[in-house]
Amino acid sequence: MSVQEYKRRLHEVIEETDDEAILRRMLDVTNPVANDRDILDDLSPAQLAGLMEAREQGRQGNYITLDEFKKRMEQKWRDKGLL
Repeated sequence: MSVQEYKRRLHEVIEETDDEAILRRMLDVTNPVANDRDILDDLSPAQLAGLMEAREQGRQGNYITLDEFKKRMEQKWRDKGLL
């Protein structure tokens, strides 16, 4: 696709959508330096609460290492005959 075709298609998408989230993301991508938003701004209250809970669990030592996670997953796959 040519540069002109990309531009034309972007204009079409912008004109055709009324989805604020899509338009906001397009704007965010085009201006990342001036963007003062981060991923937390896009989380629902339930997602944010889950993230905070996981963070607290980690602080309390309630976590496993990546290596341990991989071992557990490999064992599950073996048990199911997938490995």
